[in-house]
Amino acid sequence: MLPPPLLAALCLLPALSGVVNGIAWTSAEFPDIRGASSEQCQANVPPDQNLYICDPDRVLNKSQTTWLNAMLHDLTLSTPCPCQRRSQCSGGLDNDGGPLHGFVVSIAMLKNVQMSIHSPSENDLTVRSEGFCRSLEGKWALGDCGNSIIIFVWQHYKKMIIWPARLAERYVTVEERRAILSKVNNLAQGDECYW
Repeated sequence: MLPPPLLAALCLLPALSGVVNGIAWTSAEFPDIRGASSEQCQANVPPDQNLYICDPDRVLNKSQTTWLNAMLHDLTLSTPCPCQRRSQCSGGLDNDGGPLHGFVVSIAMLKNVQMSIHSPSENDLTVRSEGFCRSLEGKWALGDCGNSIIIFVWQHYKKMIIWPARLAERYVTVEERRAILSKVNNLAQGDECYW
């Protein structure tokens, strides 16, 4: 299960004024957290850390992004390797002799997603969000054995999806995700969540 401080951090960082403008993203246009477009993710991370958060719309400020990225980096290094072969958990920046990593949790945070529906239902939003996550999972390829989790935050609709890869889904079950998202949704709908 994801540590409660991480989820609280996502919801309680006072970053927004509530105004949504800018790009309506497609998954194809959204930056690749490990690729050439990663500079669009707007994160300022130390050279000894990988990038775990992509926030091209600057939903969070730089210090919040740096703090959250450090938390995700520590989570990656502090969880045990769930892969069958330990070689799949080499977590160094150069993947050569670096520290082993366990679960790789990354965040895609954006203001809006491109949609053709003008008044989407909750189901429409979920389907679109899950499709976006599925595409990012393939594009980002963060875990070597299905040990990655993407947290997708769509500010405009106050929508959050927790998208575990194949192996991670054994550890963060559907029931756990529903319970976490219910708590976050209650905070978001009560305007206690600032994204």
